[in-house]
Parts: sequence; structure tokens; C-alpha cells
Amino acid sequence: MTVLAGIICPDGIVIAADSLAMETAAGSHSEIDKIAVINFRVDQALVAQSGLTSITNRIVELIQERAKGVQITSPKIVTDIVEDSIRAAKVKLDDDQKNYVRDYGGAHLMLAFYANGKPQLYTINIYGSGIVDPPEPTATLGVGSYLATYLLRELHTPHSEIILAIGTLIYTINKVKDTTRYCGGKTNIKVLTPVPVSGWHSLTVGKSTNVPPITIQLTERNLSKLDKQTSEARNKKLKRILNQVGKKVWQRHLKQVEIEEKAREKGEIIKFISTLDNPKDVG
Repeated sequence: MTVLAGIICPDGIVIAADSLAMETAAGSHSEIDKIAVINFRVDQALVAQSGLTSITNRIVELIQERAKGVQITSPKIVTDIVEDSIRAAKVKLDDDQKNYVRDYGGAHLMLAFYANGKPQLYTINIYGSGIVDPPEPTATLGVGSYLATYLLRELHTPHSEIILAIGTLIYTINKVKDTTRYCGGKTNIKVLTPVPVSGWHSLTVGKSTNVPPITIQLTERNLSKLDKQTSEARNKKLKRILNQVGKKVWQRHLKQVEIEEKAREKGEIIKFISTLDNPKDVG
């Protein structure tokens, strides 16, 4: 099981993942780096995996074999290789793997690369024909994707640069690991850049780099402390607001009940007025 998250930035594509993986349909687990680097003729692509690694590892191997010597001239070049690799891998699934794919959707992939200088970020459902979904500026996959999607909607700033995306993804993945079963282990982050980035002189065109794991772990600890310190103040303020809102809603409800009871006593017919008809009276 997994949480994957990716962000397209003006200066690169950032993908993050936890490292707790399910190896077999029987449920055995291990820790792995779920983000693979695929070497094309000149450029590189990133493929992150979610789900049963006995399936996804084979798909990644096939993608790497088919990518050798291939020049990325269009997105279709890459997506065709991925889709063909998925179909080839599915032919050799054993019964347990087939049942897992049928019952749980099998596995998913996240794909990142550059084609003609334009960033591409795809999600791929291995179940069915393995068709690649349309590219998006942000993407999430795995059992932790619901919370990750929510956090990215709250925290992600459109057109943010790599440095902000890295911080956002460290916080997002760590939060998911803290609250979601089957997500855990170390957080891994890889960055794919189209051009050399100022201050990152080791990065070259179309190449990927790892964010040092020890740096991620230290950052997670610091963010967890900061989140705990600030959440107490945030929650206190939010509870005060929610109490005020709830009080106004309940008072309106009691008033409406009183009006209806008096109307019934007089034999009158009164139209029920929702307490939420006028939101300004509630907030």
C-alpha cells in the first residue's frame, strides 16, 4: 500500500512517496524506494509505483528495457512504452496476482518526464487496459491519496518552485504516514529538471536527482514539532468559531419549533423555514 504525490513546477517535477510496500498478494511487506529512474537515450523519466510490487516491479523493468535508446520526441512515445509494458506484464500474472488485480485494482503508476521541454505528470491504472490518464499539475495515488489530495489542495501554491514543492510534499507524505494505515517507512523524493537550476549545479537537462533521505527525516521531525505547536492554537480558534456557529443554528432551530407549535395550537399552517436559508445569520 502506498501514498504517492507529484507536483509540476516551473523549474521541475517533484515526486514523493512513502517506502512501505506490499510484496505479495498474501500481504507480506517491506521497505523500498518506490520511485524508479527510467533512462531513455538522452533524457530520464520517473515512474513511481503503488500497490503490489510483485506486479509493478516487473512493469518498471519492462519499461526500462523498452526505453533503451529511445528518444523522447512526444508524450506518446513514453505513454505507449508504459502501456505496452503493462499489457506484457499482465500476461504472466499468477492466479493470486490476477485475483488481487480483479478485487483491488492491482496497482497504479505515476509517470513524470519532459517532452519537447514541456513537463508531463500522469497517473496510470494498471487494472483493465492500463490506459494513461490525462496529465495534471498535481497528482496523488495509493491508499493515502484522499488525504494527500486534500492537503495538496490546501497547501499547494500554483506555479510554485521546486523548493516550496519539496517542503509541501515532505509535510504531506509525513501527515499521511502519521494517520493512514499501511503508509509508512522513509519518505523518498526525486526531482526531474528540464534545465540547470540556480544553486543546483549538479543537475543537468532532463535528469533526476534524489533529495537526501537524512534531510527529509530531519525536516519531518521539525515539521511535526511545528505542526503540533501551531495546531493547538488553530484548533482552539476553530472550536470557538464552531461553537458560535452551532449555537446560532440551534437557537434558530428552537425558535422555529416554538413558532410551529404556536401555529398548531391556533390551527394555522406555517411554512417551515430552514435554519440555513440565510447563511449570513448562521456564521
